[in-house]
Amino acid sequence: MSSSNDVGQHIIEFLNEKEIAWMPINLEISRKRNNTYKKILKQYTDTHEMPNYKDLSDHTLVSKRQRLINNYEYIWIDTRCVNQVDVDGDIDPELNTPYFESVSKKKRHYFITGFYGYNKLRSQTKWADVELLAGQGSYAHKSCIVYNSNTNITDYTGNVEEIVSKEGQVVQKKSQQSINQNISSALNDKFGVTGDWKSNNYESARCVALIPSDKTCLVNNCEVHSAVKSWISIGKASCTAKCFVCGEKKINTKHNSQLWKQVKTYFEISCSGDDCGYDQVQDYLDDYCKENDLMKKDGYMMRRSDECVIEYEKISKYADFLDDLFRDAETPLKRTFKKPTSKNNLIKYLDEIHTDIRILKRDSNIIAFSNGYLKLKEHTFHEYNPNKKYTFIGKKFIPLPFDSDWLYSNWSDIECPIFDKIVKDQPDLSNNKDVERCFYGLMGSLHFPTGYDSIKVVPYLFGASGTGKSTIVSVILSTFSPEIVGTINYKEKTFGKSAFIDHDVIIDQDTPSNMIEQFGKTDFQKAVSGEIIAIPIKNQKQEEQHKVEQRMLFCSQYTQDVQDTGEVIRRIAYLQFRPVQSALCSNLEEECIRTELNKVVIKILLARRELIDKYGNKPFHEWGIPYFDSRIDDVLMDNNYIYRMISENKGFRVRKGKKYPFDDFIIQFNEHYRGQPNRPKKPKVTDVMFTKMGLNVIKDTICKDCCKPFAINIKCCENHSRNNKTTRYYIDGLFYQESEYIYKSNKDNYSNSISSSSDDEL
Repeated sequence: MSSSNDVGQHIIEFLNEKEIAWMPINLEISRKRNNTYKKILKQYTDTHEMPNYKDLSDHTLVSKRQRLINNYEYIWIDTRCVNQVDVDGDIDPELNTPYFESVSKKKRHYFITGFYGYNKLRSQTKWADVELLAGQGSYAHKSCIVYNSNTNITDYTGNVEEIVSKEGQVVQKKSQQSINQNISSALNDKFGVTGDWKSNNYESARCVALIPSDKTCLVNNCEVHSAVKSWISIGKASCTAKCFVCGEKKINTKHNSQLWKQVKTYFEISCSGDDCGYDQVQDYLDDYCKENDLMKKDGYMMRRSDECVIEYEKISKYADFLDDLFRDAETPLKRTFKKPTSKNNLIKYLDEIHTDIRILKRDSNIIAFSNGYLKLKEHTFHEYNPNKKYTFIGKKFIPLPFDSDWLYSNWSDIECPIFDKIVKDQPDLSNNKDVERCFYGLMGSLHFPTGYDSIKVVPYLFGASGTGKSTIVSVILSTFSPEIVGTINYKEKTFGKSAFIDHDVIIDQDTPSNMIEQFGKTDFQKAVSGEIIAIPIKNQKQEEQHKVEQRMLFCSQYTQDVQDTGEVIRRIAYLQFRPVQSALCSNLEEECIRTELNKVVIKILLARRELIDKYGNKPFHEWGIPYFDSRIDDVLMDNNYIYRMISENKGFRVRKGKKYPFDDFIIQFNEHYRGQPNRPKKPKVTDVMFTKMGLNVIKDTICKDCCKPFAINIKCCENHSRNNKTTRYYIDGLFYQESEYIYKSNKDNYSNSISSSSDDEL
């Protein structure tokens, strides 16, 4: 065994010679008071990007970063193919293999190989405070030395228990340095390779790893690697060829079924005999889902899409999936599954237990396209790396290409012929550039959580049927995966808000006019602003306090019928759709989604960015767009009786310095609404609508005897008493002017003669 006094080899030279991936990193190391070390991985100083261990599988990116080695002191080393034994304590196993010393404690890191199919990135070994790194980055100083460098890296293939088993324990040896010769020969014939095969079988894994001695890739037979980098992973339910470089490929075990049956029997991973019970059936389901990378969502089994590496698609409902799975299973498994209790228990298991078969969770910041994926918050596009196994799933897959030049375009330059035509046909939207920008921008804001930016308003499309608004909503809906879109259940007032818990966006295509009344005005305001609301959950005694991050989009034939003094309308952007004559075909919705959804997405995203640049942190009601300001007047006229009465009554004027008796206003109010259905309640002196209109309800308190202003502590006359006063309310800033109307029948209109008072010559 060599010592640290050996001359050794420079680590970068060693890594390049052994074809071990590495890249420089911006690492900061500081020493704490208790003589421990703190390591902080930072962004690259030149690109401001944060390194990720998975970057080591991107050969192009690795080569690019290696050229920056002079700018950094430390490197990151890949441990997937060539693993490392990391000594962290006082015990050193002193392995006869190359090693280097760690950056802080100067403890040894031994290079080893052989852990094919190992599913733990970092794990304990049989020595105390010694860990195995098999898929986690290892730090090293770029100038450190690899000692024992002339010694071959020790290979533990078929003998992994030498590293991971604890000393003193009796462990059944499952890994083999040379498997049955008949099986080796059959595998060689199957894959066109030569030599003996070995096997790794870990205590923590459900699969057996079969490793050839031939360097020919089992995934891509045309590729011959510099070392053995591929293996076969076989379990009870499936079989896969895997490679550190070329990825993986499913193997159909129905072909050469006798070979695979022989392999399973040899490694005791088949289910045979009469002792097959429910546990074996559940294990088979777990194995199949894990080996085939399946997930579940809302009662459906989901599989990774063949079209996109970061997309999952539905297979079938739980019951149908289980029938299909066990239809081709081994006879003992099939016999057990056919018992009704077994199937029912498996469905309940899928519904309630998520330890092995995970629930599909989509990354709301990523939209996938046929040639790459778009990161929304970063506003960057990334092409797919065929050698990288992605662990995230996009919020939506659009099977169309994305042009990265679009990121730097103006939203109005992106042409979407069908979608744009629907918008252009609406005069309310297309005749004003600010309104058109708002429409596209608010559609784009649906892809970002509430509170992430300054946009806190809900787009609300309304108008008669056949105007195109539902088509617009359907196209926007298609930019999200169905399982992340929720709707509010208005029929169930208590539990109708539960969609906010587990969905990314709320989109309603047929909103009733009393939606806000059912939802609650206060909760609606909080939801739009991204605040916390209480959401009752079925079968739970306590409400869930949920911070709303979901954007909302509503579509209806009606505006909202709710008493409003401005607190609701300031949070809704009403966009009216009118009947128009259009030459577009009847299937324009499907055609738009099929041919231009990629352009629709980037157009609305760019419009949102311009919307934020233009209005900054201003709230929506201060954007100063006349179209929306007029909508505020319309809604207040419809939904606020005080505003409507003052607006419709010819005699009322808003005049600074004037005041009008509140009792007289009540008389005028009752007279104005006399005989109307659903007659409103009379106003109160505390009604906030007066303040919203710039008015103020004041009160005069006077002594009944002397008629002077009354104050409790100031005597106004001999009869001063707190019980000898009267109060009268006035509306400050409101003036009433009598008007005379003369009906002229020959002209069929009204003529109005107003007698002006001397103090109102304005």
